Amino acid sequence: MSTQRTETLVLKGQITRDDLERFNDMVLQGNVKIVDVSDLSIDLPDDDLAFDYLEDECEPNVIAKMLLNKCFSQQFTINDDYVLSVDGKVLVNSFNKNAFSVPEGVEIIGNLAFCCYGFDKLTIPDGIKQIGYAAFHACDKLTDLILSDSVEQIGETAFGNCGLKQVQLSRNLTIVPAGCFEYNYLDEITLPSSIKSIEYEAFHCNHIDSVRLPEGVESIDSEAFEYLDFIYFPSTMRHIAKDFYYEDCVSSPDEHIPFIEVSADNPIFFSEEGTLYTRDNPDEPYLGYKYVGEKEEFEDARWIIFPENPKAKEYSREEIMAMYKYCIPLNDEGTMFRIYDKKLSSNGYGYNIIDRCLNYYLNEKLVDNVDVSKNHFVLLNRKVIYSLDLKTVLLREFDDYRFFDCDDDGRIYVTKYVPVPKERLRIHYYMDTTLRAGCININKEVLIPCIYDGFKAIGKFNEEGIAVAHKGSKYGMIDTHGNIIIPFDYHYIHYGFDKNGIAFVVKQSKGKSTYMYINKKNEIVGTLLDFHFNWAKHEFFIYTHNGKYGYAKTGALHYSAPIYQDIRTIDDTTIEVSLDGIHYETITY
Repeated sequence: MSTQRTETLVLKGQITRDDLERFNDMVLQGNVKIVDVSDLSIDLPDDDLAFDYLEDECEPNVIAKMLLNKCFSQQFTINDDYVLSVDGKVLVNSFNKNAFSVPEGVEIIGNLAFCCYGFDKLTIPDGIKQIGYAAFHACDKLTDLILSDSVEQIGETAFGNCGLKQVQLSRNLTIVPAGCFEYNYLDEITLPSSIKSIEYEAFHCNHIDSVRLPEGVESIDSEAFEYLDFIYFPSTMRHIAKDFYYEDCVSSPDEHIPFIEVSADNPIFFSEEGTLYTRDNPDEPYLGYKYVGEKEEFEDARWIIFPENPKAKEYSREEIMAMYKYCIPLNDEGTMFRIYDKKLSSNGYGYNIIDRCLNYYLNEKLVDNVDVSKNHFVLLNRKVIYSLDLKTVLLREFDDYRFFDCDDDGRIYVTKYVPVPKERLRIHYYMDTTLRAGCININKEVLIPCIYDGFKAIGKFNEEGIAVAHKGSKYGMIDTHGNIIIPFDYHYIHYGFDKNGIAFVVKQSKGKSTYMYINKKNEIVGTLLDFHFNWAKHEFFIYTHNGKYGYAKTGALHYSAPIYQDIRTIDDTTIEVSLDGIHYETITY
């Protein structure tokens, strides 16, 4: 039975994120037909509001969608099925979450209109000209997509984080925008000749290993694809980002470089034996690397350099530690040191290992990462573990384990892709596996099983054997046996417990973040009053507990128990504190 809607609701003023639910209830009253939001605003940019919903993988409510679509319309009409612009051309919400339909006359599907909906197939009908930003983002059941040829424009990340396996694009689409099809399951894609530009991360994190770009494509941006085996560039190609085929985190792009073919008619680029060159510089590979066929591991000899004519003058441990801003002894005796030398970074990565005579032992152009487990071993490029004298390989990556860090107790922090049960598949998982983190030792014994979510999902254990861990999209703390010390209830935990046994945490509920301090019993010992802070800025932050106040420097550092009757903020670096509310003491950062 349809509702008779007759009233016009005019909303004015500036609201906060916390006001959205209250205003949404007003909008959805049974008698409201038209909502005017021309004088209504929210106290954060549209990009930030949209990002909050995308990060939490949840659908915005109706009033949020109206605010996110003010670029299209200032007034919206509501019926039992849809929320539309008053002229009927912009669809911003459908109340049916499990089936896709569009009323006649709609030309634009608005920003986040169908975000997180549950249908599995989607055909965009004739008449739709534009699809908004993140319009179908996180529709994790969506496997098949057909865009009618009337579609001329798609917003960024419109179909990101879905379950797409097949896509048919409009023959009038000119740009595949940033993140449009990222994190899907596409193993092939056919681009229409109308496409001119493929933007940042357009097809990032799919299964596409081979692609032929049609005549007409002019530009391809960073990380547009991932781990391609083959790509063909047409004669019209004018701009190729040098990292179009890999992520920033890939330490050695030549390991993943695709075989590249270029049209003989291209005036700027050409290929030779799978390697891309420019006609202006035919002797230097355009991507910095030549195609070498299958992925090749670096040879150990290329990583380690034992000096042929070693320096003889020996320095003391203290002298060497004073020479370098970043210097870590490999052992208690201080015979070898991990250092960062800014002079090396101009030619390579800046990290190296030196002895007491300042002899270098690593090829700085190839070794981009050096981690040290003091008195135990050295981890190079997150792949191979050497003895402290760098003469013996102790362990390599094995059985799908990937190393990402180590600590002074000999733990190796690892990640591994593990199968995901169908009933637990989530939209951000890559393929049918998900990345899990844990710990092993040099003997390949499992210390902490790989059950924690994502890369670096376990922080380093502190001196008390406690580490921050990430599981099921929440943070908690565990001990070295994997026992839960702090439950996985938090949206974020900053570092862990400080020397006073206090941790700074963030907890979310219904889109609202609460910034708190907890102790080792998981008891709240302070709640931050102002959470709009800048971690990099030197300033005080005030919190309260049981009617009293405390302060901290830079959010989570230098915690002071809430013992004060009053705290007054003078400026970012000066406060006044009072134990009795009468007499005040000035404290400067």
